Amino acid sequence: MENKPPEKSNIDKAVKLSIIASALLVGFSFFYYFIIFLPQRERARIEKAVEMEEKRNICLQAAAAAGSTLWNAACFELGREESCQLPSELADPMDENLRYVRDECFKKYPQM
Repeated sequence: MENKPPEKSNIDKAVKLSIIASALLVGFSFFYYFIIFLPQRERARIEKAVEMEEKRNICLQAAAAAGSTLWNAACFELGREESCQLPSELADPMDENLRYVRDECFKKYPQM
């Protein structure tokens, strides 16, 4: 009895199947990364940027409203109408405070 080596065609089929399976796996990996993962990550980044912008705008509006309220209260104390021209010794600290509060809004909710 002779020992016959395994048929070459069976080995060739196994190698071809391995190559095809590897190519499919690589193809699916690329598909998942570029079609599913990246768009989801980009969408999440955009949503976060929009949320930060909304919060920053709310913060800036609150700072402006508070500054306006304080300004008008100072005008009232001086017996003047709303949005009057205040003396610099009153206006300068209020302006500086408003700048500080606005800067805090930008620090807390930075642009992305």
